[in-house]
Amino acid sequence: MKKTLLTLAAAMTLCSALAADVTYEMTNLDTSLLKGEYQATDYKEDGSVSAWARWQPLESMTLGNYTLTFEQGDASNAPAFYTAKEGSAWTIRTYGGSSMTITSAENLKTIILTTDNSKSFTGTPSTGAGEFADKSYTWTATTDTKTVTFSFTGTFRIASITFSDESAEVTPPVVTPPADDKNLVNIDLKNDNSFTFEQGDLPEGLSQVWSYDSRYGLKASAYTDQVFASDAWAISPVVDLTNAEKPALNFHYAVNQFKLNGTNINIAEVTKYIFVNVREEGGEWAPLTIPTIPTSFSWNYIDSGDIDLSAYAGKKIQIGFRYTSTNEVAGTWEIDTFTIKGEGEGGTVTPPVTPPSESNYAILVNNAQEIDGTFVEEQPAVGNGVPTAAHYQPVYSCLIGDYYFSFNGTSDKENQQPALYLPMSTSANGNSNFRMYSGCSMTIEAPEATMMKSIEADCSNIDTDLTMTASEGTVTIDNAAQTFTWTAASADGVNKVTFNFDKKIRMYGFNIETGSNSVEDIEESQAVFVIGNSIVAPEGSHIYHINGVETNGSNLAAGIYVVRYGNQTAKVVVK
Repeated sequence: MKKTLLTLAAAMTLCSALAADVTYEMTNLDTSLLKGEYQATDYKEDGSVSAWARWQPLESMTLGNYTLTFEQGDASNAPAFYTAKEGSAWTIRTYGGSSMTITSAENLKTIILTTDNSKSFTGTPSTGAGEFADKSYTWTATTDTKTVTFSFTGTFRIASITFSDESAEVTPPVVTPPADDKNLVNIDLKNDNSFTFEQGDLPEGLSQVWSYDSRYGLKASAYTDQVFASDAWAISPVVDLTNAEKPALNFHYAVNQFKLNGTNINIAEVTKYIFVNVREEGGEWAPLTIPTIPTSFSWNYIDSGDIDLSAYAGKKIQIGFRYTSTNEVAGTWEIDTFTIKGEGEGGTVTPPVTPPSESNYAILVNNAQEIDGTFVEEQPAVGNGVPTAAHYQPVYSCLIGDYYFSFNGTSDKENQQPALYLPMSTSANGNSNFRMYSGCSMTIEAPEATMMKSIEADCSNIDTDLTMTASEGTVTIDNAAQTFTWTAASADGVNKVTFNFDKKIRMYGFNIETGSNSVEDIEESQAVFVIGNSIVAPEGSHIYHINGVETNGSNLAAGIYVVRYGNQTAKVVVK
């Protein structure tokens, strides 16, 4: 049975009331019967869901012997096939000014539209008579007709449709599964770090182009307060198509902020900056064409369309996403899913072995969704006092890139708890910084399977009597350079290290060297919260602080979360 990135139930439910009555439930509909524009889930800037995946505009659908076509009128919202939230019922949604035309092979007798929201709509059908009662609208034919059009002047959600026509007997529609078109490889890039990056020659002021983002997947941008010229690659792990047939690449992506002098360039010109390539393992890159380009710039993900890889069936390949920018145009390219479809067997992914590398991380975490702590607003100076920048104190944990930072403090003085200070709004520039005091500790945890070999921190205000210890390895403080350097005891490095401070220090950024590592496949399972040494189920009476919001942890979408339970914090990856 065909698998899609957004899987709906592929069975069609048939309920017989009379010999000639048939009911179609929208939730159990085979989505191959739909025609329209598929739109991936929309996310707000804070990472929360604005709208779930949907077909909008919905153009038509086929239900057995019946064809439904939809038209958008003057209303701003086009007809859609929609769900309110993940896991809930699917409905046809119509709005004011839109219409739905139903055509049958036989003369229609009655049509019952059942809604899930108790809202009626006004308007007259093109023929026959309609009446709304309870949660259903019943239309009855008054003359022989095989078609009827319903015009809507209000919002209406159709959960099921029941038809009655002049057929002596209704044959249940048979949904024939498509050919064995399956996902040989299906990577959720919001929860996977198996791609490797070739950042190219970076100009001064630009530390990286490609990065991982737990909310958006692979992300490429050469903008940090200004645009930079760049040429960088995100390269997939090796995919084994030895026994695969008719392979095809598909991915969901978004492009935005491709501007020249403050104005968006023509959307068609985005292909001058984003490229997809393929190569046999160890071979030369060959260009591929992206079939579907967005109609406008936005943060909404679209389906790339299937890219034929038949020429590479029976081979081992890699896919390369190449991003370029100039000193005038540097947009953002985000890719959240990576799929290779096909028939037969294949699709084995060989995890990459990452050579030692260095990454520079400035503390520029201004997104409250990535910080768990008590927020204190910026305060102006009073009298001869010094203004106070906005800050989190105490700060419990936060994410910087894919690295998870957590903090503890023993001082009973509020102003000597671990803190994360943000730049003053009146400053032309400046960086955020961590502030540690006597008795504070900071733990840095690398992404799964990544081993840290050394860390160099850019600091200021290092107390001359500061003594630092690490849970593993050695620490060297350079007061003249205002840095500290940690080196792992193990040549392979460690995944996590904790630093303890007995005096004050401010830290502005970290240069992290990582050792060889490999990415292991992780089976999907119900997420659990690992907090301290306890494993806590995600649902129940416990109250957690997740990304700074108090919740019981239920109904979490896939992603990386900062979780606090009591005084303990953890990074949680929900798959």
